[in-house]
Parts: sequence; C-alpha cells; structure tokens
Amino acid sequence: AGVNTNNIIGNNISIGNYRNGISLESGTYITVTNNVTSGNGLDGIHFEIGSYITCIGNASYNNSRNGIIVEITSYGTIGGNVCINNQICGIELVTSGTLIAIHGNTCGSNLYGGIRARSASDRNTYVGNLCINNGSLGINIQHNNCGSSVVVGNTFLTNELGALFVQTTSQNATYSGNNL
Repeated sequence: AGVNTNNIIGNNISIGNYRNGISLESGTYITVTNNVTSGNGLDGIHFEIGSYITCIGNASYNNSRNGIIVEITSYGTIGGNVCINNQICGIELVTSGTLIAIHGNTCGSNLYGGIRARSASDRNTYVGNLCINNGSLGINIQHNNCGSSVVVGNTFLTNELGALFVQTTSQNATYSGNNL
C-alpha cells in the first residue's frame, strides 16, 4: 500500500457504513474538514499510521465505537469538532497518538467518555474542550506512558465518573485553569 500525502477530505456525509465513516491509513499532511459521520459500524473518523493530520469542523455522532480515533499517529490538530452519542468516546488517542493538539471540541453524551488517551499517547495538549454528560469521564489520560500532557482551560459538566482522570504513571503534565 502506498502513502497518502497532501489530501483533503471535506464536505462529505458518511452515514451507516459497515465499518468506518472515513478511514485514513498511512498518510501524511492529511486534512479532514467539515464532514458528517453518523451511525457507522465502527468509528466515525479513523486515522491510523500517519503524521501531520488536521481534523477540524467535523460532526461525528451515533457511531458504534468512537467519533474520532487516532492510532499510531504523530503531529496533528483535532479542533472544533462535535462528537456526541458515540458508543465509546467522542475522541480517542491510542497506541502512540503523540504531539496532537486537541482543542475547542465538544464531546457529549458518549457512552464511555469525552476524550481519552491511552497506550503511550504522550505529549498532547488538550485546550478549551467542552466535555459534557459523558457516561464515564470528561478527559481520561490512562495507561502507561501518556506523560507530558497539557490540559488547560477545558470545561467539564455532568460527566458520570468525574471531570478529569490521570493515571499515576503519567508524568510531567500540566493541569490548570480547567472548569471542573
């Protein structure tokens, strides 16, 4: 398989697909913007094995797993998205989702949580997100090696298990100015 480079995926509607609404694998400098993904069998938007991604202004709701998931990807921006009513998380970084700026997103009424980072997803920034009415946590930084995170200026409202959880093995992080 080749590498996708310098692609823009924008202004699409992806509803009711068997797997992912939008799926990107092995890409660099990829922009996903102003799409609607809903009711898909797995994730709304799925990035895997990439770098320099931009995911802005999308609506991803009612998907069987996550609204947006980033795996084995570094350097990117996830901003201004609305991720609601997904069966796992609104936004999830997993297995080395590093150096990602997650800002200005609304993640609400997701079954597990608003935003979750796990499995060596480190050096990410979480700024100005609204996490509301999620079934677990607003922002959950869990598992080993999710350190050096910056969590600033986020708002958490009525999340079932709390606003923010950081596992003790996550080190060198900054948490300030959040509305808990």
